[in-house]
Amino acid sequence: MQSVADEEDGAAAAASGASGDIAIDITVDAVTDDAPLKELRKRYFDANQYDKTWCVCGALVYLKQADANEKQFYEQYKPRGLTKAKRAMSAESWGKLVHADENRQLSAIYAASWRGVATMKAFPHKDYGIKRKDRRKLEGDALLFSKLFWYVGQTLGVELPEMFLVEDSKGGMIQLANAIEKKELCPSFLVRPNLLQGKTEREVGFLCAQRLTFMRPEYYLKMLLPTNSELKLVALSAMVMVNPYVSISGDVAAIVERYQAVMQGHVSAATVDAAVRSFVGAGRGAQPEVDAATWSNAVEATSHRAGLVLCGDLEASARMIEAEPAVAGGRTTKEKVAEMVRFSTSEAYFAIREQMGLQIS
Repeated sequence: MQSVADEEDGAAAAASGASGDIAIDITVDAVTDDAPLKELRKRYFDANQYDKTWCVCGALVYLKQADANEKQFYEQYKPRGLTKAKRAMSAESWGKLVHADENRQLSAIYAASWRGVATMKAFPHKDYGIKRKDRRKLEGDALLFSKLFWYVGQTLGVELPEMFLVEDSKGGMIQLANAIEKKELCPSFLVRPNLLQGKTEREVGFLCAQRLTFMRPEYYLKMLLPTNSELKLVALSAMVMVNPYVSISGDVAAIVERYQAVMQGHVSAATVDAAVRSFVGAGRGAQPEVDAATWSNAVEATSHRAGLVLCGDLEASARMIEAEPAVAGGRTTKEKVAEMVRFSTSEAYFAIREQMGLQIS
């Protein structure tokens, strides 16, 4: 891990073929709603908007659609390593980062209930094969990964989990350990340095940002709960706790009743009251439509966007997405990458880069 930054150029060149197989199949017209990328690049360059020009050139290079001048412009201003933000991401920028398909009212229910549900699902540290005394002291830690992890957490403004370095043969470079000690919830990340070896600083930066996005209260359950079905159960159970007149039909009713009985021991109705009433109101009504799958895909896209912002490299970000395991009912790798390319050429992305001081000089 200590030499991760030194491997930047070689790893990028070696991986260019792998990402190209997916990128080449994403047409230029498909990645922007405003105009073809060539037109955007010319518009921004003529207006002396050089960071926007550089971002669009980066997309064209990734898509293998760049001409010689566009390639030269992109390579000339591409930073050698990870560019550090001058300012933390603001609340306004977080708003721009969020994917449009995310149901904010549903997010509010998850934000209000996450701690209780996490406590309900927590296990002692020993069940994860770790001891709490072995956690890294992130602030001031000399380990390169710890420095990067700390920087990303501070820049995103999220509560940092405890971090443990583990040497085992299990999969997952950064894995959640939803631990508890003496009734204290201790969200923790298990980091496997052996799986991070060979990753560039930008790739590790993407991964840190992507995972730490799920430390936001509204997103934590996306990381904790294994299925969209259980995410839906949490939302419906919270709704019934606050408003018993909400109609839950069929077989789902019995499942919600059992889940709610357990959940009530950890989440109070008062905690989720405002969020639930915003979603379903106070009166009688049919079973609310909780589209956990769409919400989950949107939150995943938001985490990828956070990774891109902190990483600053579209190709490196795409490599990390391509390495993600496939999830039943989730988006394809091609869809994930195409969405990120669209975002990388959007006014929202440009505004976030400006706010955080990440523009090219």
